[in-house]
Amino acid sequence: MSKWLQISELVYADLALHTPLTTLLSHGPDSIYPLIATPNEGDSFINYYTSYETKPSKDGIYEFTVVINAFASTYNKAIAIADKVTDAIKASNNIYLIQGGKPVFNDQDEFYIEQTFNIKK
Repeated sequence: MSKWLQISELVYADLALHTPLTTLLSHGPDSIYPLIATPNEGDSFINYYTSYETKPSKDGIYEFTVVINAFASTYNKAIAIADKVTDAIKASNNIYLIQGGKPVFNDQDEFYIEQTFNIKK
């Protein structure tokens, strides 16, 4: 399995197994998507993607960037989901570094909170 796929699966599992987060989503863990949500998704969902630097450390470890977007119909609900995303990341056995986050309102009149984390593998 490639490192990139491995990291994507770790991120999904860390989010999907955190019940306080999934209860806020339209379809529970089925509302967590890599990159793009399905067209019939409800108002509350998450998408995420990963990227990495091309050169590993001397020990062969790559640093991956994980971006998680929490979408909702209102600003407050998007923030509530984002808070639970942070809780899920903190509860993980994987070691993430929290880089930051920001609110976004896009051209489709959607609110979301974009959060950035780093993970090494």
